[in-house]
Amino acid sequence: MTCVSRCCYRLAVALVLLSGGLAPARAEVMTFDSLPVQPALEIRSYTENGLTLFAVDDVGPGGRPDHFHPVLNSTNGTTAARIFGVDGSPQLFTFFGGATFDLVSIDFYVAVIGPPVTFTSSSGATQVVSGPGVIPFGPGFQNVTFVRLDIPFNSAINIDNVVFQGSPIPEPSTFVLLGTGALALAGYTRFRRRTA
Repeated sequence: MTCVSRCCYRLAVALVLLSGGLAPARAEVMTFDSLPVQPALEIRSYTENGLTLFAVDDVGPGGRPDHFHPVLNSTNGTTAARIFGVDGSPQLFTFFGGATFDLVSIDFYVAVIGPPVTFTSSSGATQVVSGPGVIPFGPGFQNVTFVRLDIPFNSAINIDNVVFQGSPIPEPSTFVLLGTGALALAGYTRFRRRTA
């Protein structure tokens, strides 16, 4: 590699680094507010802002499919999700069909019988929740493809305001800079061959 081509390579790398390279991931929130408050409504799957909450098992031992209900969040008057541990089967969070995300926090409170509820990430990290409040999640819940909720048998929890961040996405300006740098490098190489 000649001195000039090394300089061009370094310039291209510097431009990419200065442009930021990736769009910062912004926090999204699953609020459940688009659901009507109908405690009798049984929901198997719900998606909001790219995050999906769904019941893993189709039918429990009692013959009823696992589900959750949209209920009134008594702390702020909005809609929350009441999730049941009907047959002790887990509930699962997934994002964009397997793309990675960071689980930041969940508003959590007990509805029936109660915790502890165990959250387990795809990386194997666990967090046991035994009381109400805003539950923050640490590094073990970053860059995960799913988070599983293990709810005790015949228990129910209410969750609301699930805060998460998706993976950073390359900005279009990054691709333009890379393309321009590649074209400049190709042009320079062609020019050097003609003069040599």
